[in-house]
Parts: sequence; structure tokens; C-alpha cells
Amino acid sequence: MKGAAVTGVLIGGVVLILLIAAIAVALRNADFFKGRPATAGDELGATRPRPQVGEFHVRGEAAEVYFEVPLPAGDPDPVLTELLLHEAVEVVREKRHDLPISQVTKVVAFGTRDGAPAPVGEVTLETPGELPPPVLPEHVHASRVSIDLSSAVSAPPAAAPGLADVRRDETLGTVGGELRLVGGLEAGLRTQGVDPDTMSAGDLVTAVLRLTGHTLTAGPSPDTLFAAKAGERTMVRIVDHEPGSYPELPEKEIDRFMFDFQSSGATRALLVTDKYAPFEVYDRERRERRVRFLSRERLQHFVDAVAVS
Repeated sequence: MKGAAVTGVLIGGVVLILLIAAIAVALRNADFFKGRPATAGDELGATRPRPQVGEFHVRGEAAEVYFEVPLPAGDPDPVLTELLLHEAVEVVREKRHDLPISQVTKVVAFGTRDGAPAPVGEVTLETPGELPPPVLPEHVHASRVSIDLSSAVSAPPAAAPGLADVRRDETLGTVGGELRLVGGLEAGLRTQGVDPDTMSAGDLVTAVLRLTGHTLTAGPSPDTLFAAKAGERTMVRIVDHEPGSYPELPEKEIDRFMFDFQSSGATRALLVTDKYAPFEVYDRERRERRVRFLSRERLQHFVDAVAVS
């Protein structure tokens, strides 16, 4: 009897340990119950986007930082210039533990233009090897866009798309060529490797999401991602426009978007497309207030809202 009792206690202990482990795993993967399992490798964007560094060299007295940032034609605007100069100094600050910089008297920032490195500007050090304190300059603050995206998505539309006044050509150009951008937003886009002149609607919106502090994770399909911030989780569906395809958002994509949102567990949903939207989307938004369609004819209003904020 004593042996049986001991065996029972041991079995009970093992069961308890397994139960605790199962609960821990369930809590770690709690995002599964929100529509998809959490994975460590699918984060697409952090809350502090920084320009990607292509190369770094110390040549004589110059520390050269080459960013994967597309530059506009002519001289970059002051916001982009000061932002890249600031980031170049921070790159040198991070590298100084591995490379000697005691002889460095200037930090030079480069972007790209027509596929080749192009100088942006330089920072002269008062004392060789001594970097300025890590303080964000005014222009860098100006490039940090802030907008309550969840409110923008949840707000009811002021009017229907109004496509009767829109000429829908069979061939659509890039949306970037049609949008007016302020310097701060343009700089924020370029520092993420997005060229405003050639960007798609999906490029624009995902970059703005990163700029506004959203964490982006991959969704169940290549055209879907989730944007999370402050307890809100937005399903984002991106419908690109293929050259030669019909310029209006097809009904099957609208139906698929609505169906996937209902099973996603997300708080809200946003469909982003380079195409124009049919009048039907207005009725969909009216009936389901958590859903919004950000189509071609609405992108300028979105950009203006970001700029004003």
C-alpha cells in the first residue's frame, strides 16, 4: 500500500509539472487565440525605424556611413539631411568599440541615387575621435510622425469614394507620382528605403505604420500583416495593382478581406490598394465600422492626415 501511495504521489507530481508547462506554453503563444500563432522570426518592423546601413568605412580622418536610402533629385531637404547626419554619428558611436576612431575628424553620410552612393553631408568633430552627445536635433523630431491610426481606421468616412469624378485608365502609374508629401514624412519614408516617386500604396502604409510605432508581424498569407500598438491589433491586407490588370478593386478581394477579418481575431481591419474602389466599399464600411478601405482616391487624404498630426 505504501508503494502504491508513493507511486500515486509521483504520478500526480509529474502530471502537475506537465500541466504547468502546458499553461506556460499556452500563455507564450497567446496570440494564437487572437487569430494566429506568435513566432519569433516574423517581426517586420520595430517601433524605432532606422535607415539601413549598407557599408561603413574609416578612411584616413573620415568615417563614412553608406545608407540604403534613396535620395531625391537635387539636394535632399533639411529634414532628411539632418536625420541621416544624426544617424551616421550614431553608427560611428556603435562601431567605435570595434574600430579605432581616434584619428577621425569628420563623419560623412551617403545615400543612394541611381543605384550609386551619393554624399548627403558631413559632421565635423571638434576634437578628433570625440563624438557629439547623442541628442536628437530638431529636424529628427520633425521626421517622427505621430498619428492615432486606430482612430483613423475606426472613424466613419466623411463621404463615399466618389468615383464618378475619377478617370480610371486601364494603365495605372505609381501612386507616389500623384501624392503631395511634406518634408518630414518624405524623410521618414526614404530612411526606410522607400522611394516616394516609385512606391506603392502598400509601401506607403507599412512605412507609416512603422513611423507611428506599430509593430508589424506577418499574417497567414503573403498579402496580409498585423499591426499592433497599445493593445490594438489591426489586420492589414495589401492588394497590389498588376500592370495591365483592371484598375478597380475586384469584388472577390473585398469578400475575401471581410471573411478573413471575421476569423482573424483582430480589433480592426484595413485594406490598402493602388486600385480604385467601387462604390460598394462605402456600404461595407457603413455596415462594419471596424473595417476601412484605403484605396487610390483616398491616399492623399490619408497622407494629409499624417502630415497634420
